[in-house]
Amino acid sequence: MEFQAFQDNAWYEVELVSNGDILTIKYKNFADEWDEIYHVGRFNTVKEIEDFGARFRRSSVQLQDGECRKVVSGMKVCATHYTDNGEVKFYDATVHEVQKIQHSFKNGEEECYCIFVLLWQHGPSKGTKTYASVASICVIRHVQGLLIKPSTPS
Repeated sequence: MEFQAFQDNAWYEVELVSNGDILTIKYKNFADEWDEIYHVGRFNTVKEIEDFGARFRRSSVQLQDGECRKVVSGMKVCATHYTDNGEVKFYDATVHEVQKIQHSFKNGEEECYCIFVLLWQHGPSKGTKTYASVASICVIRHVQGLLIKPSTPS
């Protein structure tokens, strides 16, 4: 499962631990100090609960070289973004254009050389276009949102 973090709007692989009225978000491959704890009482309205639930989705899947034909203009993807300090973060982007380039085969493996023009929806490049290769693209699986019963605390 992925969670769109509040601090940077990047997507992270997480594990959820529920204990009564407490939900702990554990970031995979991060120390426990990065865990986030949410109490049911934090949410005052149904909209706040729904907005929180919308920050969860099934884990995106890395696009493989032979699958690039599935990516079309207008498609929403999750893509890697390199920060100034070398960190790799994942943000949503819309595919603005696909520049199809003939693939090659090395040792029986297909290699994609297509170029994807991305329009970033979140993160430091929000609103700008950049170029990406197949290695930077993850396909978003369309079931999104944490299944939370929208009831406010009494």
